[in-house]
Amino acid sequence: MKLNDLTPAERERIATAMHEAGHAVAIVLAGGRVGLAEVYDTERDGRVGYTTHTGLSAEDERGVIYAGPYAETRWKFGRNPAITEIRAALAGTCDHAELITDGGGLPREVEPALDAVWPAIKALGADLFRDGRAGHDAALAALGAQSDADMPRIRSLIEARLWAAPSI
Repeated sequence: MKLNDLTPAERERIATAMHEAGHAVAIVLAGGRVGLAEVYDTERDGRVGYTTHTGLSAEDERGVIYAGPYAETRWKFGRNPAITEIRAALAGTCDHAELITDGGGLPREVEPALDAVWPAIKALGADLFRDGRAGHDAALAALGAQSDADMPRIRSLIEARLWAAPSI
């Protein structure tokens, strides 16, 4: 199946899956724990997906919030999406509301790390598109980790630009 074969609803589901995968991968990279990342078949409380987590500092929280809209926008528009496209993806969302409440600008400093692990975001997004949900272990696996104990090594590889997507 090719992207052109998908219905508009399926394309939006993929965009939502990439959005939630962006949050989930960013949570793990920041040292937090994913509770559950979900993509809904029908809207719930004004949302089409949601990711829960624990264990993040307020500083890391901002990057995780931003990671979802950034991943969605990168999926839709390709590498290096324009800031206007990112702001459009944020408009009217709970992510936008949380970033505004926290104050400050967009935490764009997380973009290089998200770009470096884009294959992991795509892999987890594919799982979310197919299954509708994924947990902490799925986010770890997308990054090539078997447990949280592997993450310091993986973070070092990412920082050194030596990380490679796991072959699944």
